Amino acid sequence: MLSSIPLFLHPYFSINSIVYFCNGHGLCAGAYHAILFPAKSAWLPNPPHDTFVNVTMFTQPRITKFVDSLRKVPEGESIEQLKLNDYLQPWGFTIYRTYYGPRSNEQWDKLLQNITTGVKHRLKASGESNEDPAMITKAKELFKLDARSDPAVLDGLTLEEVRQLYHDGTGGQPLNKDNGPWRVFILVDADVLASPDLGMIKCVAADYDAAAAVPKNTAFGPQRYFGWLTMSSEHVLILWFELEMYFFEEIGNGTAGGPGAWWDPDKW
Repeated sequence: MLSSIPLFLHPYFSINSIVYFCNGHGLCAGAYHAILFPAKSAWLPNPPHDTFVNVTMFTQPRITKFVDSLRKVPEGESIEQLKLNDYLQPWGFTIYRTYYGPRSNEQWDKLLQNITTGVKHRLKASGESNEDPAMITKAKELFKLDARSDPAVLDGLTLEEVRQLYHDGTGGQPLNKDNGPWRVFILVDADVLASPDLGMIKCVAADYDAAAAVPKNTAFGPQRYFGWLTMSSEHVLILWFELEMYFFEEIGNGTAGGPGAWWDPDKW
């Protein structure tokens, strides 16, 4: 029998003298088989006293680590090894459609398929040589697009209005509402559906604070982050992985800047 350990995720940790910042959520889940130690050291001022780091996850193949991070075991609950997969949670994003013009139904369906195909392709490409094929299959099975397409509620809404729907939980609680850095949703409006190859999507931070985003000191440059960015519809998996290590704002600041700046994960 294995007992779950409460993990407080937002740790700083050091591997081989390289300092990493994890703004995660389920990164250290599955700690039942890990070596755990408090994330305290002389170079870290005032670390959380109850923060732990899962060391063995850094030696596992990439997709295996990813699937392990999706396992949410209730605190204090004892479980059997064979039942661990019962605690795996789906991963993905809520996607809102706000345009319902001519041919948009067909475009919407194609876009959802493009995103799903891109995720499956990237999962396979991200697998390492020692990756268990079953882990790649499991990651594919757990992917979920929470597609919201209701013209009575969504037709013609602005980005800010959709952000409010996310907060209100209109239509049911959206994905990642309680999942820290992944509080991001995909917006599909007329611009997105007008793309001939449906290769662009808009990704929006649910918790963007417009006032707080204005630089207090312009000597460091103008405002670059505006709470949303555009990116390839094939990069949804990459975005998820990047959010393991960076806040959405940091990703936005790595672009050329401006509202809806294009994010290319190969260049930032």
